[in-house]
Amino acid sequence: MNEARRNTFVGIFAVAGLGALAWLMSSFGELPALLGRGEYDLNMLVKEPSGIGEGTAIFLSGVQIGRVKEVRFKDRERLDAGALIVGSIDIEYTIPRTAWAVVQPAGFGLGRGRIDIKVLEGQIASPLPKGEAITGVMGNVWGNMIPDTLMDSVDRSVGQFGYFVEALTPVANDLHVLLERHTVEAVDNPVDEARQLTANLSTVIERFDQSLKAFNDTFGDPEVKAGWLTLFSNVRSMAEDGRTALNNISSMTADLRVDIKRISAKLEAGIDNANADISQIAADIRPVLDNSAKLTGSLMRLIAAMEAGEGSAGRFVRDPRMYDSLVMTSQRLTELVDTIQRIFARFEREGVIRLGVSTAVGTVPKNVAIPD
Repeated sequence: MNEARRNTFVGIFAVAGLGALAWLMSSFGELPALLGRGEYDLNMLVKEPSGIGEGTAIFLSGVQIGRVKEVRFKDRERLDAGALIVGSIDIEYTIPRTAWAVVQPAGFGLGRGRIDIKVLEGQIASPLPKGEAITGVMGNVWGNMIPDTLMDSVDRSVGQFGYFVEALTPVANDLHVLLERHTVEAVDNPVDEARQLTANLSTVIERFDQSLKAFNDTFGDPEVKAGWLTLFSNVRSMAEDGRTALNNISSMTADLRVDIKRISAKLEAGIDNANADISQIAADIRPVLDNSAKLTGSLMRLIAAMEAGEGSAGRFVRDPRMYDSLVMTSQRLTELVDTIQRIFARFEREGVIRLGVSTAVGTVPKNVAIPD
């Protein structure tokens, strides 16, 4: 390779190196200072900054507006007064006096941190006077990876969990009292009134254990077991007998159902025959009833006619002389009966009947014998 060609390659590498250097300086915020762009200092007072050094980028609403120029103590005589971060801000950006700085350290200790200038949204304030400092706070290490809303939710959740634990403390105390060991003897026979114990869960468990032991001692006896086996055997026999009785009752019920059906059929046939006989009797009686109705009607008409004085019967009933004739006839019949009685009485005494016989000279009495 000749000398001219070698010099050409060297020049190309030199230019490439200068270009890379300019890119790196621009990326790390050194290029504006070297180029002499217009800047002014912004003082930020932070209590304990960490992960911040010279060249740290300063952002406003996501736009880089400067870089950190220096980090020093606010008062060398009072080191606890905090640190003062001096930043170089491009002159075209104005910081309001109500702004504050949030210092975000590098996550996991890798890379470089950043400073975010926060401004109240929708609020217009006067510019920060020259020489005054704004307040700065340290941000969350996870601020670049976890959203603020999620961190707020986590903070609220942790706070609410703390409230929950605080509210749960009395319940835990009550549960401790409930589970505290209180024996049955201590509850039933307290030493003194001041130390009298009340039954709790441990007492109930102890009483239940004693009951189980007593149950086991009672039903674990061979004689008791034999008695229970006998009882179960008897119950089984009773169940079988009951099953047999139920089967017999079922059979009787079936037979009874058949008999009831047969009797019902006979009753229905008898009822049908009775209905037929009653219908025939009704048919036979109907003419008699009709004739009776006609006779009753005729009698009613006859009575009505007699009451009205129509016809011979009506005149006979309504004629007042008829009553006198009937009275006279009754008297004469009475006299006739008396005469006949006297004749028969004389006949019984004398054996003959005396009659008046008409002759030429007049009526002559004559005795007439009645043959036997």
